[in-house]
Amino acid sequence: MINDVFHRPDFLLELLNAVPSMLMIVDSDVRIHHINTAMARELGLDRDAVFMTRAGDALRCIHAAKAPEGCGTAEACRDCVLRNSVTEAMEGQRVSRTCAKLELLAGNGTTDVQLLISTAPISYEGKSFVLLALENITELKQVEDSLRASEAKLRNITTVMGEGVYVLDRDMRLTFLNPEGEKLLGWSEKELLGKYVHDVFHCRKADGSELHAADCPVLKTVYTGTSHRSEEEVFLRKDGTMIPVALVSTPLRERGCIIGSVAVFRDITEIAHTTAELKRLNELLERRAATDALTDICNRLKFSELLIQEMREFRRYGHQLSLIMFDIDSFKRINDEEGHQTGDAVLRELTQLVKGNIRAADVFGRWGGEEFMILSPHTGLDETAQLGEKLRGLTETHCFNCRQTVTCSFGITQCTDKDTLESFTNRADIAMYRAKAGGRNRVEVIDAEA
Repeated sequence: MINDVFHRPDFLLELLNAVPSMLMIVDSDVRIHHINTAMARELGLDRDAVFMTRAGDALRCIHAAKAPEGCGTAEACRDCVLRNSVTEAMEGQRVSRTCAKLELLAGNGTTDVQLLISTAPISYEGKSFVLLALENITELKQVEDSLRASEAKLRNITTVMGEGVYVLDRDMRLTFLNPEGEKLLGWSEKELLGKYVHDVFHCRKADGSELHAADCPVLKTVYTGTSHRSEEEVFLRKDGTMIPVALVSTPLRERGCIIGSVAVFRDITEIAHTTAELKRLNELLERRAATDALTDICNRLKFSELLIQEMREFRRYGHQLSLIMFDIDSFKRINDEEGHQTGDAVLRELTQLVKGNIRAADVFGRWGGEEFMILSPHTGLDETAQLGEKLRGLTETHCFNCRQTVTCSFGITQCTDKDTLESFTNRADIAMYRAKAGGRNRVEVIDAEA
């Protein structure tokens, strides 16, 4: 049974005023009998001034403004989602939730506002009313439209989710849970009444670790008397699963004393998924910007960036740094005689062969066309020349998926204190072309310090 305090009008009004969503109580003609603090603040309304005015007039709906007799008398009012939602709530005696776009007067012009409209029928002293909740989701809709335009996978993600509400007393025990909260949590209000709910469904952090009571934003509300907002909470459902939630907790006061708190929460699972997907896409774009599309190794831009970094390390610490440049001999003949698809396949096959026979510390990149680079940190000329000879032999004996024997010419050099990026790579290029001039399928070494 719900605590008797809920039957007191002043407490119920306090509860309405504590909820951070915009709320109003209206009759069948959408005349306002009460608005809560959030609505008065967000829309700049005066409670006394809007009492018994129609909601469309209070919100400055453009159709109400154009009609001589105001809200409800314009032809467009027949299709008004807000008005029809109130009528359906009264006639059907059920809670409903819908989204709508309203055109409101703003300054010297108009503005389109996206609203999430929730209605719930109320009966008081034999009269029927409707609790009308409005949430401005214009910005949320704009974010959704932006995501839809930039990534097709995000088009089906919904950003409007139900809000759960629960109330705690001074001892942090639950005294009220609304139907949407029951739906989101999987528990009924009856099951949780009187329970210390921090230990029931709000005892974990997003990483699964324990959430101590001292860090709980809902309990802090009661301790400190201030509102708390968090976008990084998780709730434990009755079935054992966890859902990420956005949470706003506000203190409840009676005669100046804090008697508990009201927490409003919504499931942000889809938003969390969206964030993760955007992060994945950004990582993919970053990787693609640094990777050669055909061979899946460093492209020239990324290789040059890593080469510059290693040259800085070389100057700072003085460790040896060697460079191999190689390309496929007579590669144009493969493309001309067997086609570019075969040429591309040879490039990919050669890349895999080389990747499988160099160290994890070596940096392998495609320099352009059929030219490749291997950067070997902490490696001298002799050791690098041995690697070049090894790769030359493996390439010559490997059975590529083409009719011709594939060979490569290798140029090797070592970094000096005077080297720039251009001089270092140019010297490797000169060594490689000496190998080609010497008959191809060779390894040539230039020692700049000799």
